Amino acid sequence: MKTKLTLTVDDDVVRRSKEHAGHNNTSLSQLVEDLLRKEVEAEEPDFVDTWGGKFVLREHPGDPRFERLKRKYNL
Repeated sequence: MKTKLTLTVDDDVVRRSKEHAGHNNTSLSQLVEDLLRKEVEAEEPDFVDTWGGKFVLREHPGDPRFERLKRKYNL
């Protein structure tokens, strides 16, 4: 669902933004939406930030797969 949004922006910025959107075959609305989406998603923590260091590695002595992964990732 799309929602109408009213923004107040400097005239020169609007003019240059419309030109930029036109050169990139997109609308000004889509350009603003893409920029806002990029900003919002940049604030969301990624998987490593969320879960890094929270898992406990249990030893499995003698398991060749575990030993290989342990060497591979320097654990």
